Amino acid sequence: MSFDDRPEDGVARPEQSGDSYRGLGPGTPRPRWHALRTGAAVAAIAVLAGGAGAFAARHYFSTPSTSISVAPSTVASQASAVGNTNVNVGSIAKKVEPAVVDINVILQQGEGTAAGTGMILTSSGEVLTNNHVVEGSISIRVTVPGRGTYKARVIGVDPTSDVALLQIEGLKTSLPTVTLAGSAPTVGEPVVAIGNALGMNGTPTVTEGTITALGRNITAGDTLGNSERLHGMLQTDAALAPGDSGGPLVNTNGQVVGMDTAAYSGQQSSASFTNVGFAIPIARALHIVQQMQAGQASSTVILTQRPMIGVVAVPTSQASPFFLSQPGMPTSGAYVEYVEPNSPAAQAGITPGDVIVAFNGQTVTSPSQLQSLEKPFHVGQRVSVGFVNTAGQQESATMTLVPAPVP
Repeated sequence: MSFDDRPEDGVARPEQSGDSYRGLGPGTPRPRWHALRTGAAVAAIAVLAGGAGAFAARHYFSTPSTSISVAPSTVASQASAVGNTNVNVGSIAKKVEPAVVDINVILQQGEGTAAGTGMILTSSGEVLTNNHVVEGSISIRVTVPGRGTYKARVIGVDPTSDVALLQIEGLKTSLPTVTLAGSAPTVGEPVVAIGNALGMNGTPTVTEGTITALGRNITAGDTLGNSERLHGMLQTDAALAPGDSGGPLVNTNGQVVGMDTAAYSGQQSSASFTNVGFAIPIARALHIVQQMQAGQASSTVILTQRPMIGVVAVPTSQASPFFLSQPGMPTSGAYVEYVEPNSPAAQAGITPGDVIVAFNGQTVTSPSQLQSLEKPFHVGQRVSVGFVNTAGQQESATMTLVPAPVP
C-alpha cells in the first residue's frame, strides 16, 4: 500500500480502493481508516477502540492545586534522539504506565461492551481519551494500575476532534499523571505507543516506531457507517490495534506527544495490529481539555456533566389532595417527592412536600422547566432556589450545583 501525498492538502490517500483505515474498534472493518476502539464496530480509517465481540475502549478543575504536567521544550534532546536505534522501550514505558488506564464501557441499546485506553492528566483523576471510546456508553469503568477499578463520568467531549475528558469517581488518594511534551515531534523521531491493545486489560501493550508524517487529514469510520474527519494528525509506524484508542504516544523522554486514535485497516480484521497509525497532537487535545475544565461549552465542545441540586420532582397536580388543600400552597411549580441525601437541596433544608417555585431568579412552573433552567449552568456554580415549605411559607437558599450520579 502506498500513498499519494499531495502537498496542496496534506491528505494521505490509499491508492488501492479496497484499502481502509479503521478507528481501532469492533467489528469487521470496511476498507478505509478505522478508529481504535474495541467492541463497537469501527472501520474506514478505523478508530482504535473496541466493543462487544471486539474491543473499545463529568467534574471540573475544582481546586487550584489540580494541574497538568507539561514538560519544557525538549527540541534539542528530541532531535538528538532521531535515528537512535538504541531506544530503551522498557525504561520509557516504565515512566508512563502508572498513569495509563484501561477504559471499559457498557454501550446503550444492547450494543454490548467496548474498551479503550486513557491517560491520567491530573492527580484528582481527570482522564484524557477519545470521544469514540465513550460515545454511546451508559456506564464507564476505569482501571488504574495498582489501585483498582472505579466508576467514571464524562466531563465533556469534542466529537469533531475526537477528544473526551473523564473524571474518576471515588478516589481516596492522588494519582500519578502523564507528562505532556512541551514541543511538537519531528518526522523520524522515535516514539513508543502504550495501550489496552485488543481490550485485554492488565499490563498494557507497548510498541515502538517513529513519527513518519505530520499534518495528516484522514476520515475515520466504523462498520455502522459512522465517520469523522480528523485534521492535522501525527502519523506513526508504531504498531497499533483496537483498544489502543486514547492511549499515549510518547517520545524517548516518556513525554506524551499524541493520543492514539486511528489506524489503517486495509482488508485486515479490526482486531489486527497495523503499522500505519494516527495520533491527535497532544497540544491540540490539551487546548480542548482546558476549555472543558473551565466549563466553556462551544459549537464543538459539549459539556456532558449534568448539574443537579438533588431532588426528584413532579407537577403539583400530582400531589396529594391534602397538599392541594393546604393554605399558601402554590398551584404550579416542582413538587418535591424525594431529596437526595447530602445533596445541595438537602443541605439547604428542602424536604419532600416542598414546592420549588424559583431557580436563580426565574419562575419555576413545572419540573421540566426546573430542568431546563438548570441546563445552562455547570457543576460548581452557585444558584439561588426559591421554594414553599410544607407549612406554606416562602423560603430561599443559595446552593452549589453538583454532578448528577453516575448510572
